[in-house]
Amino acid sequence: MSTYENPNAAIVVVGAAGGLGGAIARRLASDRPGAPLWITYRGDAERAEAVAREIPGARTARCDLHSADDMQRLADEVRAGTDGVATLVHAAVEVATGPALEIGYERFSEVVRSSGLALLGLTAAFDDQLGDGSTILYCTSIGSFRVIPTYSAIGTAKACGEALVRYLAAELAPRGIRVNAISPPPFASQAAQDVVGDLDALMAATDAATPRGRRLDLAEIADLASYLSEPRSSGITGQSILVDGAIFNTWRF
Repeated sequence: MSTYENPNAAIVVVGAAGGLGGAIARRLASDRPGAPLWITYRGDAERAEAVAREIPGARTARCDLHSADDMQRLADEVRAGTDGVATLVHAAVEVATGPALEIGYERFSEVVRSSGLALLGLTAAFDDQLGDGSTILYCTSIGSFRVIPTYSAIGTAKACGEALVRYLAAELAPRGIRVNAISPPPFASQAAQDVVGDLDALMAATDAATPRGRRLDLAEIADLASYLSEPRSSGITGQSILVDGAIFNTWRF
């Protein structure tokens, strides 16, 4: 029996207080009813608890992605009540906006650490709970390879995370563990609000720029997380996959 097929193998969604992380948590829970599920947050316990209340048996835990000790504490908590981890998701993002030289080295480094490099920290912390059939998912963005005004720190963090996806996929493949990144279009979230300021204008522009006339909803993005977590996607690893309704083929920032 693979880790994914083990009913007591956990789902861990780091950053599930946000919109996309919450949508992924709901979808993965519906795929594996009754599987242990952890929803983590750093600062917004109320939003994390709200997501957890929608999912029977879900638990919340605080996790600071700047701290290797905190990531290990989370892993130890999960280990105590499960038979491994089926799906580990990094869906957290820390926001700092502006040109790179204005953000400054220290603050820039903090964002890269939590929003990118922490993928390595989480994988290391959970390493002994991952096995054949486990998957690791990283939520990235188009800013990892395209310049977006004010997005320098987050974009660099996402590029770091995507590089780790490729390297970790190669390192973990012999153990039957897959690692992939999901790259969505803009969607309504507190992070998007913090980046652009005028969220309504961004959403209207996203709708207008999407060839089909409307942006993707979070459930459509979570569908990809579901597919990548399942054995039927066993041949896909080390990839960063756009799920964007073709918006980035045509949109110019």
